[in-house]
Amino acid sequence: MAVSELIRKLNPVLAVSGKESAMADAIAEIIKPYVDEINVDPMGNLLAVKKAVNANESIMLSAHMDHIGFMVMEIDDKGRARIAPLGGINSAAYAYSTIIFESGIKGLLVPDSGTAAGDLKPEKLYVDFGAKSKKDIEKKVKIGDRCAVFSPVLKLLNNRISGSFQDNKIGCVCLIEAAKQIAEMKDLPYNVCYAFTAQEEVGCRGAKTAAYTLDPSYAINVDVYPAGDVPGGKSGLSLGGGTAIKIKDASVICSYIMVDHMKNCASDDKIPYQIEVASSGGTDTSAVLTSRGGVIAGALSVPLRYTHTQAEMLDISDVDNTVKLLVKASTTKVCR
Repeated sequence: MAVSELIRKLNPVLAVSGKESAMADAIAEIIKPYVDEINVDPMGNLLAVKKAVNANESIMLSAHMDHIGFMVMEIDDKGRARIAPLGGINSAAYAYSTIIFESGIKGLLVPDSGTAAGDLKPEKLYVDFGAKSKKDIEKKVKIGDRCAVFSPVLKLLNNRISGSFQDNKIGCVCLIEAAKQIAEMKDLPYNVCYAFTAQEEVGCRGAKTAAYTLDPSYAINVDVYPAGDVPGGKSGLSLGGGTAIKIKDASVICSYIMVDHMKNCASDDKIPYQIEVASSGGTDTSAVLTSRGGVIAGALSVPLRYTHTQAEMLDISDVDNTVKLLVKASTTKVCR
């Protein structure tokens, strides 16, 4: 299955933080031919292992399955739903958007009448189903249900696409494609563990337990980071510039051993890459790095425009190069 086909297959799967089971099921079905073991832990992480002959160390490749969304807090007598955010919500971007629920019912996410643009916050948003009364929707929507703003994949110029939930379904796509390629290789230096983690958007929770369970010596996390090649952009990353090797963000300073390893692997295979030094943001890397007695952990980022909106844009070449470096770095001995 090609990368673009994988993206389209996973795009409509709802996986709001804390309820990633549908995404775990979809990934498990795809990845099972390429691994020796697969299971879902109590946190909801999907863990898979490709065993190497005579290897006594493991490398963990991780990407979070969850995406931002909302949870229903109350439903009024007119059948309108008030919702609580799960993850970092861009209220201005989401106002007047279509929102979809676990049951499949759709509604409009709209702000309270008279709300100024500068005052848009999650608590000012509600869902209008077009209902006349609570009875219209009470069998389809309940308090505690999850929902998310959704838009399908849109093909753009220059092999670029946009759509909701690229953060971080694109990381999952990278792991799946890496697993496919690694499955065909012999004499692997490490057992390769794949961790598709839960609840990253609400505190990197799943990665903490996944890393503890798998107990790897090395790790590479794959996520996204905002591209700065837009008006007002602040990062040094650009679409089409290659995968980004993270050195730091607000939550982590990556292991210099893994950073150097990935740089050397990229240079050896002439894989285009960028360097990410960020003063904000955070990923599962922070939870993995500090697991047990510590893990030699690094991270790759796919540059992404318009993060945490329904119009997240990426360049497929950056995805391809992320996969190439992920495969090379996880099948090459790390020099310590």
